[in-house]
Amino acid sequence: MEASEPLEPFLKAVGEQTWKAFTSDALLYVLASVALSLLTVLTLGVLGAPLAVGFVKIVRSRRRGEPAAWTDIFSGFQHFLVSIIVMVLVVVAILIGSLFLIVPGLLIALFTIFALPAIAYEDTGPFDAIVRSFEIVKDNFLNVLLLSLVLSVVQGVGGAVLVGMLLTTPLTMIALTVAYERLTPRPASGGHSPHVLAAQVDPAP
Repeated sequence: MEASEPLEPFLKAVGEQTWKAFTSDALLYVLASVALSLLTVLTLGVLGAPLAVGFVKIVRSRRRGEPAAWTDIFSGFQHFLVSIIVMVLVVVAILIGSLFLIVPGLLIALFTIFALPAIAYEDTGPFDAIVRSFEIVKDNFLNVLLLSLVLSVVQGVGGAVLVGMLLTTPLTMIALTVAYERLTPRPASGGHSPHVLAAQVDPAP
């Protein structure tokens, strides 16, 4: 198990890399987030999970310097069944946990926050994706907790204003992807660690 990254540098790096990624491809991410939000609502949430996986793939491609289009959000359909199973398991677990004074439900939501990124990056099955997320959060609990609180505030502010969601939804998805890369110890692709891949796109000054 790798040592957890110090909290302040972690939050600072995630924030800076998230904003840089968004401002570099703002139209791409806004269009992708509009598609994600609209199709999720129109399908009563059914397509939310696979589309979120596709969004993560878009962020991953751009951070690697690879081309991407907003329509790549549909690439998450390659993991349609897996992502749907994960969504159902997580929602059911949260509902059951929420019956016990809310806190267990919130903890389940926190510990499964990286399940969909795990599918996008590691092509896992549904149970492995959930286990992977649990491992990451367990090893980096404080970092993930504070990040999730910040993102919850951001989402809350965005939800208060309709057009605000055009900014907060992509920022949240990008931040979760950036955080996943920083917290996962295994290589994301091609034998290179996520930190190396990120450095190739965003080299240190």
